[in-house]
Amino acid sequence: MLFLLTVLETVEDEVGVLKAVGKHLNPGGQLIVDLSMQSWLYGQVDRRLGRLRRYDTRGAIALFRSAGFEVEEVVPWGHVYNGVLWWWWVRRSDGVVKNLGWVGSLGNWIMGGVKCLDHFIPPFGMGSGAFFMLRKVDKGDVQL
Repeated sequence: MLFLLTVLETVEDEVGVLKAVGKHLNPGGQLIVDLSMQSWLYGQVDRRLGRLRRYDTRGAIALFRSAGFEVEEVVPWGHVYNGVLWWWWVRRSDGVVKNLGWVGSLGNWIMGGVKCLDHFIPPFGMGSGAFFMLRKVDKGDVQL
């Protein structure tokens, strides 16, 4: 079993990376990939953090299949309103982010607020990130 944690959104050739990792797995071997989700939230903070993109579920599944993996399970993490609050904060500052030192403090503040919201609004849909549990496809397997 191998892990890629917040890697694919920072590289140009995602399929190449997945295929290279796949060479280290036997057919049926497992790969767990953590992705930043909600492509519509992509912005300046993502770029400053080195992200080239965020993903949506269909695009991520298509990416994994093109690299020879089948998706066995998707486990969302974080809440989409976490991303919405982040997006609002950055837009409120005209998208100007000069120093990322405040990111941790803001993240703690947002997560505290999100935990309070969880008592009143249940989580819905895909979160701000997701773990994809993948299986390397045997050459004899057929992907639909």
